Amino acid sequence: MKVISLSKFSGILLILSSFFLTGTLVTAEAADQSSPDYGEQFKDYKDMVLIKGGCYEMGDSFDEGFVNEKPVHEVCLDDFYLGEHEVTQEEWEEVMGNNPSYFKYCEKDCPVESVSYDDVENYIKKLNEKSGQRFRLPTEAEWEYAAREGGKKRRFGTGKDTIGSDEANFDADHLFKQDYSKGGVYRKKPLPVKSFAANALGLYDMAGNLMEWVADWYDRDYYKRSPRKNPKGPYTGPYRVIRDGSWFYRSKTARATNRLGHEEHLFNSQLGFRLAHDQEYLQFSKSVFH
Repeated sequence: MKVISLSKFSGILLILSSFFLTGTLVTAEAADQSSPDYGEQFKDYKDMVLIKGGCYEMGDSFDEGFVNEKPVHEVCLDDFYLGEHEVTQEEWEEVMGNNPSYFKYCEKDCPVESVSYDDVENYIKKLNEKSGQRFRLPTEAEWEYAAREGGKKRRFGTGKDTIGSDEANFDADHLFKQDYSKGGVYRKKPLPVKSFAANALGLYDMAGNLMEWVADWYDRDYYKRSPRKNPKGPYTGPYRVIRDGSWFYRSKTARATNRLGHEEHLFNSQLGFRLAHDQEYLQFSKSVFH
């Protein structure tokens, strides 16, 4: 297992692993997201996008990732909601009354960062108390399924198999160019949410900008024993899973199957999150926001 020290931003340890997670329902084919009900935002609150569940092949089907992205395995997910964008500094401050972010140059629209897993859980608890909802972090399988536009074979959460700095915020310096990436700009900071086009499900920044906390404990070998239906990760562990790439990392880390393990009490300026919600509970509670 490869351990990376992020000494530039707060002495944080990230355990580099990789990752492919899977989706819901009856067959291993990607779910049809074309129904008018799917991909539409639940605009009454927090810009949640309804993701139709289904089954998919989770893991590194391109055979180019890390050992923890194998084996490829079938996963099936129920319908769920996922935030169209990473939680912003403004949204955080509305609930918590502070802004822990290192980069505050665009406070209203920039994603909140420098938050630990513990910080995020505290935010969600207070948000739910305030709203009467049941927001949560997505599971690793839900996150990857959504990034891959309903479990399709996609290298990046943009919906494409190639990536450039005109499509996502990552270190696109020409020195680090891959066969599937284009040389370009290294911006050295996060950008406002929705700076680039959404994927086919209406989700923004599913490749780059910030790494995102998800709910699961991390285990390098979890894919070898993952349950098929709605996997939620190991029961415990020393690290939590992080998905997505960031403004700091190269294109390989921005792949939809990439996974990291990170201590839940630590944070840095590359780490944020987005909200998830069980479909039935949010549907049931729509009247709260009318």
